[in-house]
Amino acid sequence: MKKIIAILVLILIAFGVWFFYNAAQSIPSENPDNQTNTTKPDASNASFEFEDGLIKLTKGKNEQEVAPGSAMVQETVLTDLKSYGDLNGDNKQDSAAVLVQSGGGSGVFFYIGAYVSGPVSYKGSNVVFFGDRIEPKSISVKNGVITLEYLDRKLTDSYDVEPTIKTTKKFSLSKGILVEAK
Repeated sequence: MKKIIAILVLILIAFGVWFFYNAAQSIPSENPDNQTNTTKPDASNASFEFEDGLIKLTKGKNEQEVAPGSAMVQETVLTDLKSYGDLNGDNKQDSAAVLVQSGGGSGVFFYIGAYVSGPVSYKGSNVVFFGDRIEPKSISVKNGVITLEYLDRKLTDSYDVEPTIKTTKKFSLSKGILVEAK
């Protein structure tokens, strides 16, 4: 009887080892070499380089005094208008997004920025200005190129005129710098 119990215990142990070995083999690797990472990067806490310096977002926005002691505040906001794709050729998802700055005067300034994967972590890019009081419509990333569509106005129109002219601009990274593509 003891032999039968010992044999059954050995069979159960062998089955358990076989089961766990096969289960571990069927779990996909988190970063297999032959697959693209499909995680969507979140730029809501990134820093972006504007003309007047680095702006650090917290939960998608930043507020700064226009001048020391001033009641006027310049607000920078990461909009929901974003797209994902590989911008730097490393087979990792990057993000392109529209940022808006307002509060220092009458303008509402629109910028395009990228949140790009690096060797260790993601990093916000420089931003490129593309309009004042315009109406962004869509953004997409394909083959390393960001395509931005928005409504603008004629150069001769005042900012009171509603934007109606469909405009498309393309952007890409050149040596790590976001630039308008030609």
